[in-house]
Amino acid sequence: MMHVTAHRSLAIAVFLLLGILMIAALCDLKWHRIPNRLNLAGVTTALGLSLLCSLSEWSGQMEWYRSWVTTVTVSRSLAGLVLAGLLPLLLYVAGSGGAGDVKLAWVMGGFLGSAAGCQSVILGYLLAGIWGLFVFIWSGRCWAAARIYLRSVGYRLWPQRVAQPSREEWGQFSNADPMAPFLLAGTIVTIWA
Repeated sequence: MMHVTAHRSLAIAVFLLLGILMIAALCDLKWHRIPNRLNLAGVTTALGLSLLCSLSEWSGQMEWYRSWVTTVTVSRSLAGLVLAGLLPLLLYVAGSGGAGDVKLAWVMGGFLGSAAGCQSVILGYLLAGIWGLFVFIWSGRCWAAARIYLRSVGYRLWPQRVAQPSREEWGQFSNADPMAPFLLAGTIVTIWA
């Protein structure tokens, strides 16, 4: 885990990332979309900062840059882009996530590197799952879901006696909750925990 108090070098990069994530969370909450321009700006900024960090590391003359802006080099940033985006990409391909979530995870990985980026994404999805389970139970939909699931099993065992649940019945349980607020929360926990 990264600690801001222990690594004051992450100050500027962390605040840029948190700003991007806050804007993405607000957009996702309001419109259920994360603007591509925001994600592109985030990835470009992360790679630019990491390139300058790598240059300062190779030249040894810009230690002030590394001490105040970022310690994530280009290789760590690129690894973060790829690895942090894997889980959201797999969920998107499976039909359970949005493309904006994948691109936002790339931004997180670019800023934080592979280890912290992956941890932030996993924590974000874990927090979203806990929230979804809480809402599911609190709203009372768990009993309706159990009835529909049991009807589905009954239909497979006795198709002549039990009616198959319709798509509309199953559809009432699908949620398109915004993911960006949970990715923001996962990043905050990763950075300050």
